[in-house]
Amino acid sequence: MNKNPISLQWFAAGIALCALAGTAQAALVSSGYVAQQGAKANLQDAAPPPLETAVANARSAFLANVLTLGRGEFEGGSGNFGYGTGHTASLSGGATVVNGDSLSEMGRRLGRYNMTPGLPELPSGFPSFGSWVASSMSFTYSLSTAVSAMAFFATDLGDFDGSIELELLLGTSSVFKQALDTVGSLPGTTPQQAVNGNLVFFGVVGTSSSDTFNQIRFNLTQVPGGEIDWVGIDSLILGTTRLGTTPPPPNTVPLPSSLALVGLALALMGGLKRRRA
Repeated sequence: MNKNPISLQWFAAGIALCALAGTAQAALVSSGYVAQQGAKANLQDAAPPPLETAVANARSAFLANVLTLGRGEFEGGSGNFGYGTGHTASLSGGATVVNGDSLSEMGRRLGRYNMTPGLPELPSGFPSFGSWVASSMSFTYSLSTAVSAMAFFATDLGDFDGSIELELLLGTSSVFKQALDTVGSLPGTTPQQAVNGNLVFFGVVGTSSSDTFNQIRFNLTQVPGGEIDWVGIDSLILGTTRLGTTPPPPNTVPLPSSLALVGLALALMGGLKRRRA
């Protein structure tokens, strides 16, 4: 469940109020950018799976509201990547970059896979399976400068006993939390059959440019004695929100101060008419 108190209904209607009055509470919101699709038809396919409509729409909605500063695709083998002008997102904790070309056929059936399209062929002439970040332990991205938007593809969420939570921080203050393994559920005979190889697109955007964060934590919790949960992360986008920067829509209700100005103007016009008469 989204622990951020802002609802989609407030988010959709409240942007204009924020622009007009400047007093509405701003926040980081995920509403509208969450989508999940079923298991990949063939986990041995080198190319990323085609996006189902809900996932493609969620991704488009996120990108429409964000100025992208950088993207981690991890094809160079490093978990770190650059964004903006000279800024770095640095990976720490239990995650590693996995290259699909180095895995056995069985390894490529584990449910975690590349989401970077258009990779060049291998020298052997075969398509590349690409790279992604994988972990069964908590890991963190530390950003050299704060941003106000982020998104990623996650694979293989919630198929075993562990749990995963996304947490965004500004300094030491937590500004956003969301349990990712409960973002969506899919039908299946067993949890493993239902979500093995599932794909989730998840994005978070500030309602204004002041809603920023400089740490991204993926908090993984394993059940002692239970089956180990792993997660794959790819195409990690960092950016700046475009929300709160556009003019308010037409036909908005004027504030009391604006009504007073309108009344003054009408009174002056009435006075001019009386003088002419």
